Parts: sequence; C-alpha cells; structure tokens
Amino acid sequence: MEGAVESRLHSAGVAARRTGRAEKVPGFEQAPDFLIPDHVAPDVAIEAKITNDDGTARDKVDRIVNLVTESRRRVESGGKPFQVVACIDGRGFGVRKERMRRLLLALDGKVFTLGTLDALVDHTDIVRHRSKP
Repeated sequence: MEGAVESRLHSAGVAARRTGRAEKVPGFEQAPDFLIPDHVAPDVAIEAKITNDDGTARDKVDRIVNLVTESRRRVESGGKPFQVVACIDGRGFGVRKERMRRLLLALDGKVFTLGTLDALVDHTDIVRHRSKP
C-alpha cells in the first residue's frame, strides 16, 4: 500500500516525507508512514497498510486514531493541526467492523482502499500541495 500511495503522491507532484520503519520523528509518538509536506510543519499524516490479519488491523486502527489525538494535542498547545488519512485494505480490516466505524468517524471519512486510492489527493488536504494536474 505504501508504494501505491507514494505513486499517487508523486504523480500529483506532491512533496512528501516517507518515514522509515521504527523511525523516531520529533513531535510524534509513532511516526506515520507519510508526512506532507514534511515533519517540521505537517499538513497531512498518512498511515498505510494492507493486512489479512485482524490483530494487525486492530493495532493499525488504534495507531491511526492516536494520530488524531496527537493532532488535537497540537491545537491545544497552540500549534497547527494536521489532517489524518488512512489508506488501508485487506480482509483484516473487514473483520473489525466496529473499529472501522470508529476509524471512519475519527477521520471524517478520509479512509481509502486500493479501489478508491485514485481519489486520495483530490479529496483530502493533500490537494493544496498538488503541483501537477
């Protein structure tokens, strides 16, 4: 999924920072997979995952919802919020229907699958960073 997200961002000319596995990023408990435009002044944080395992899906949903909490904390301390976007797919996410409901509500519907990934840039705050039509 990360490669598919990166491809969409690149095609739209969006500058993004892809974080490394277990990378520590200042200001984040756990670094999201992508930060747009960067970690210094993030406007959008993207978490991406494909999994058929419901335990992995559960953990990923919790991690994504935690990013929403981190964005709110920034606002409370006078900082700028960032939009959280999920790009997920696989049977594991379908098994956890209540968690998926929680995720959709927490992200105001900004959840994309492989089938809807073409809408990622135009239907999120990422569109403000687009440099290619």
